[in-house]
Amino acid sequence: MNALPEERLGQLRVAKLRALLGPRLDGTTVSDAAPFGNGAALRTDAGLAAFLVEEAGPRSLGGALVWALRKQAQRIVLIVDADAATAGRLAREATYFSLPIEVERIVGTASVPVAAAALPEHAAVVASPEGTEALLAAAPVDVVVEWGITRAEVDGLEVARVTDELGALRLEVGIGKFDREIAAMMHANLPTAQTLQNAIDLVRRARHVGAPIHPLRDLVPERWLRTIALATPELIGAAELRAVDSTLAPASLREAQPAAAIGTSLSGAPIVAVFTAGVDLDVVPHAADTRAWHDPAAELLICAPRRNILAPVVAVADNLLAPARFVELELPY
Repeated sequence: MNALPEERLGQLRVAKLRALLGPRLDGTTVSDAAPFGNGAALRTDAGLAAFLVEEAGPRSLGGALVWALRKQAQRIVLIVDADAATAGRLAREATYFSLPIEVERIVGTASVPVAAAALPEHAAVVASPEGTEALLAAAPVDVVVEWGITRAEVDGLEVARVTDELGALRLEVGIGKFDREIAAMMHANLPTAQTLQNAIDLVRRARHVGAPIHPLRDLVPERWLRTIALATPELIGAAELRAVDSTLAPASLREAQPAAAIGTSLSGAPIVAVFTAGVDLDVVPHAADTRAWHDPAAELLICAPRRNILAPVVAVADNLLAPARFVELELPY
């Protein structure tokens, strides 16, 4: 825990950003300078928007773009305290926008330019244990393969996955990692099909049309939106869709995690659809990166409930070199 008051900490971060920019501020006037999340932001009268992001994660570009566009900046310098892989990903995302964006990484007491990282390799699919395909085909679940892992989902919420522990393949049942571990201990004597049905029934009671507030209802709403579109693709103007992974795997079910699909539009053109719910300032860079990974020539659709399609995020999408379009898609509660 930092012992400094938030106001003082913000002032120090602004001062650190100024120091890192150094001579680049010479001859300019800083018109805006303020704390920015766990960092700082400033704008100069020359049109530069600069950011310091401490403990930066792979979803750190979107908020900076929202701020810079609102301030009518002409270019961005994003300085991150992050590992090389994270900084390289952010530099790659920066290439999708018409606004010039330079990404730099803190090394020692200075910042150095970062080159855009290559898109990741598509993961090889982990083999499934014998009988898994038939078991899942007989169950009322959607089978999704992402990041090489086969999952069974109910309305977008995972209830089972294939795991490979030191070459031992098995289908683990449960909602998230800890539930899978508990289920493995408590229901070791039950047939897998019964354990799976118990998990399905539990989720069905919480996730349905008109469902009241419940922790299971509110997990990964983005994936529920995708499930709706997969079942009825014409809702987003698609003829057909299939689920795919994005370029960033979520760490847990509680993490905001845009879901993706590819397919064709009603006119037969290729599309990449990315689904989000809630306020997600970084959905546009994430979606653009996912399109580049699967089909750079495809139309990009960003699907979200109407209340979550915010003007500042639409402005970020409008700044893409290859356009994206927002599509309204509502959750069933």
